Amino acid sequence: MTWHNRHLWWFGLLIALASPGSMNFNLGSGGNEKIDDAKIQKISDFMVQNMHWIIAGAIVLMALLIILVVIGIIARAGLIKSIDSFCKNKPLGFKMGMREGKRYFGKLFLLGISIFFLVLSSIIVLAVPIIFLIFTKAYALGIFLGILAFLILIPVFILAVFLKEFGNLYIVLGDLSAWNSLEKAYELFRKNLLASIVMWLFFIPIGFILMLAIIAILIPLAIIFIAIGFGLYFAAGTPGAIIAAAVGAICFLAIVLALRSVYETFAQTAWYLFFLEIAKPKIEERVLEEILEKKEELPTPEPVKTIGIEK
Repeated sequence: MTWHNRHLWWFGLLIALASPGSMNFNLGSGGNEKIDDAKIQKISDFMVQNMHWIIAGAIVLMALLIILVVIGIIARAGLIKSIDSFCKNKPLGFKMGMREGKRYFGKLFLLGISIFFLVLSSIIVLAVPIIFLIFTKAYALGIFLGILAFLILIPVFILAVFLKEFGNLYIVLGDLSAWNSLEKAYELFRKNLLASIVMWLFFIPIGFILMLAIIAILIPLAIIFIAIGFGLYFAAGTPGAIIAAAVGAICFLAIVLALRSVYETFAQTAWYLFFLEIAKPKIEERVLEEILEKKEELPTPEPVKTIGIEK
């Protein structure tokens, strides 16, 4: 489905742009280099002298991030709707899918905020006694509770993942409210715990393969552009090397985004099909039970009495 519907990759691209955190690569030196007071003072003076530009840049960056998040949520809904339409032999184009996705933005946003505060409140509740113990210098007990809190947070994070995945599908496919979709998602996860965990573990080797593919692309690309950078450095100096590095970074980012767009499309399609497998039988059984209950509630017709008519 992913390979034969390449227009869905555009949804995946917008989703990847809205969640760049999974594409971070740490290429720094590890932070062991010491910065002297003179450098700190220069940085401080530069920030004070250009504070208006720094504030303006921060505002622009924040606005750009908000726009990307909004577009990513709409693209997620549009992708789910497009996959569902394709399975029903009513394929949607990219523009129509985005138009359909706008209808569910508010509900998906509210669902995401609810899950975020659920996880945040869990972290705060578990962190408060640990911080208190550290301030009172009860380090041994604080470390023990910290390990225990970490073990407790693992299932909380896993639950949040499934509430988000199933909740999104309930909102788009069932047109439910954010709260109802949250309840349905929890009920579905609780009744299909083992199958859901297996499905989640299925994506670990796929993510590992994606990471290996990115590394395999990065190494030859880096070799090529390092060679080009050296050539331009000797020909045009530092500006030539900077241009080569910038072009190489853009090419690498474009390739990573292309891979991520395919992966996001594949992952959402897999979750959609899995959701149908575990949710559709429950829906059909519930409808059948309601029909049988209504039949039982109908009054039993009394036999018609025959009345004789004399001539």
